[in-house]
Amino acid sequence: MKKLLIIFILVLCGCQSKVVTEDEKIKIIVATDMHYYLKEYYEECDWYEDYVAMGDGKMITYGDQIMDDFIQSVIKEKPDLLLITGDITLNGEYGSHQEMAKRLSVLNDYGIEVAVMPGNHDIDNIFTKGYGKENNFKVENTSVEQFRNLYKNLGYHLSTSTHTESLSYEIQINSQYSLLLIDSNTHTLTSGSALDNGGKISESTYEWIEERLSVIQKEGRIPLVSLHHNITDHNELLNSSYTLRDNQRFVDLLNQYGVKFTLTGHIHAQNIKQIDGIYDIVTSSLVVAPLQYGVLEIDSGNVNYYTQQIETDIESNDYFLMVSSNRFEESFEAITDEDVREKMKDVLVKTNLYYFGGTLADHKDEIMSMEGYPYFFLEEGEKLGFYVSYLNSMLSETLNHNALSFSLYQSK
Repeated sequence: MKKLLIIFILVLCGCQSKVVTEDEKIKIIVATDMHYYLKEYYEECDWYEDYVAMGDGKMITYGDQIMDDFIQSVIKEKPDLLLITGDITLNGEYGSHQEMAKRLSVLNDYGIEVAVMPGNHDIDNIFTKGYGKENNFKVENTSVEQFRNLYKNLGYHLSTSTHTESLSYEIQINSQYSLLLIDSNTHTLTSGSALDNGGKISESTYEWIEERLSVIQKEGRIPLVSLHHNITDHNELLNSSYTLRDNQRFVDLLNQYGVKFTLTGHIHAQNIKQIDGIYDIVTSSLVVAPLQYGVLEIDSGNVNYYTQQIETDIESNDYFLMVSSNRFEESFEAITDEDVREKMKDVLVKTNLYYFGGTLADHKDEIMSMEGYPYFFLEEGEKLGFYVSYLNSMLSETLNHNALSFSLYQSK
């Protein structure tokens, strides 16, 4: 009887002390926006690769190699946790999620825990499809429950609290820190003929967040917060559907409980901004040049965030420059002088590359000394309209966004 009682107590204590690591110093790798697309959904489509090369820079057809190389990079890094902040798949294909769950599970064999959350592309997506030789074909998308089941051993198994009305959950990193993975997706608003990319936290999710922050505070731990959507604008021109709806309410709640930073994705660009003393750290898309991820280290309350590029032989910068050039081509036809047109386009393409990589502030002199730059402020620039504003919005950056250090105990 005494032996059974001891076993019961041990089991009970084990349930209460579910943590990622016992170490005081923690290391978390942050990756986001993989947009993985199962190859069988497009392998018979002759024009799909050319179609993607007219897009926004996502290296979708390189997905398998990028993930293979990324997994190897994570194994070398040996973090306590790999955190994935959404848009795991291209458009929520069930098969793509299955394959990603399989690939990520490999890390468990190396003692590395993984915690995922959905992005706006991952759940109940109305654009889920495959590309055949002649026509698109139907592909199964992924429901909330299917997502939770597929990734049950990739985050949800660590949960110390789960919100039943969303895919939000909490995990305890160690005795000092708890991480809230908040589902900021408007699942019920994604309907009709358009995909709702915007983020919105439901009332019941707000109630769960506040309850968990209160418990974390009472138990003497420090809250860490992650979600897919941004909590503030990261570009003065492009922010619609990227910044969380009613973001000020969310920020006020975080401030109430002393949250100092959030880990987000969604915009595909490496960028760090502050709102009311809270850092919103956006890690760039894993499948957009320069194919990088974030590393978060916390030791004695000191936070150190920096980016690392995947070890790979993929020439991602060249690909991004090519895709950007393709995308701007039609709009730049308004410039009749071919030489001037190409020089102006080179300016915007290179600026775009640096901006998405988070290093534009280090290259502003280079951009402004390019031959095509002055034309944006002459008669030629007037023909481009939006792109002049877009260039200026990127050049307004004054900081490198690939590193940040601060103390969790410093006053805001």
